[in-house]
Amino acid sequence: MLKEQKINDYITVKLENSLTAQQGIVGSILGWIAKNTIIPLHDYKTYIYVSGKRFQQCRFLLLDVPIDKLEVQESIDSIDEASETLNHSLEFLDGSFLDITPDTEFWAHCSNLQAWVEHDYDTRLLHSNLSFPLLKKLTEAGDPKARTVFKDEIVNRFTSGHVNVMKYLINEGYMDFFTGDETNMILEDLKKKKIQCACYKDKICGIVDNNALDLKKKGIISMEKIEGLKELVNLRELDVSHNRIKEIVGLERLVNLERLNLSHNYITDIKGLGTLNKLEKLNLLFNPIKFGQLLLLFQGSQDIVKYCNERR
Repeated sequence: MLKEQKINDYITVKLENSLTAQQGIVGSILGWIAKNTIIPLHDYKTYIYVSGKRFQQCRFLLLDVPIDKLEVQESIDSIDEASETLNHSLEFLDGSFLDITPDTEFWAHCSNLQAWVEHDYDTRLLHSNLSFPLLKKLTEAGDPKARTVFKDEIVNRFTSGHVNVMKYLINEGYMDFFTGDETNMILEDLKKKKIQCACYKDKICGIVDNNALDLKKKGIISMEKIEGLKELVNLRELDVSHNRIKEIVGLERLVNLERLNLSHNYITDIKGLGTLNKLEKLNLLFNPIKFGQLLLLFQGSQDIVKYCNERR
């Protein structure tokens, strides 16, 4: 049942069971057990290897493509868009119910990866949660083609305007590979497309989506240092939780802000909220603020919620 297919000099795909997939001495022992026992069919999985080292297990994406919606399919530019646009409820069914054997799944993954390689690692051909980590791993392994296209693929997909892909690239740290000058060039491209972003320490750290900006867990010390934030005057929701912020500054121009999450920071003083007259929900949990100070600020307001502090 075990199979192996070499895609190129760096990528190998293997069909293994849960025992033989183990590494080291434990893997050797389990491998011996596997050869001398009957392994259930569903225990066989497809794994990707890079330069001889196991990278990750393959996942499958099953899409229901209705014939009467062909015009929708023609506008789809990537697997990421397809997974969001088309119905993929079939994924939740057991493979055996769909008559998809591990062997069939293995060759399907091989075919997809072969096409990806032949198209110069075009990240649109695989889901972003596989294409970018794999491309990064190949770059680290010394693959010259991967090194050539790595940054270009990030820029092309980020400036495509696909929000979920953009958020993925930011949250997984792919925008940190660019210098300040390179980041400025990307920002100029986004500006032409009217895509609003925020930067911190010359790195793109968030994009505006439906008048909301998510900047949690970005290592932010001062909101005044967030480039582009003051220009986001139409922003309605801002999340800067789980950072290292000590004071509320830099929000004066965000007069349309309705929701603000400042939880899990180091804020001791509540000054800096005076211009936020439309604010409906404020979260200041897990900040060293005195409870009496909060009561004084929001006395008579019934709309501000979650302003209490566990450490009071």
